[in-house]
Amino acid sequence: MAFDLNVEGLDTCSQHERLLNRFDELQCGESFELVDLTDPQHLFVQLAFARGGQFDWQYLAQGPVQWRVRITRSAIAPVKPFEQTCPCQ
Repeated sequence: MAFDLNVEGLDTCSQHERLLNRFDELQCGESFELVDLTDPQHLFVQLAFARGGQFDWQYLAQGPVQWRVRITRSAIAPVKPFEQTCPCQ
């Protein structure tokens, strides 16, 4: 399964929530492409904190107009709810 998650123009907290919700829908081995206007490194940090050891992160395009990252679920483990992992909360 591959589909885009476009977070362009969203505030940081909304980006975190959408990322975690979309990631949690994946089965092991499934992936999606994240699209943003800038380097989504802060989303990598959020995903590593909230779902560490459960994903692979691969840059497909690194600007200057658009950034694309393929995120693949590599494992399934217990997770903390979004509200406990988002630095915006």
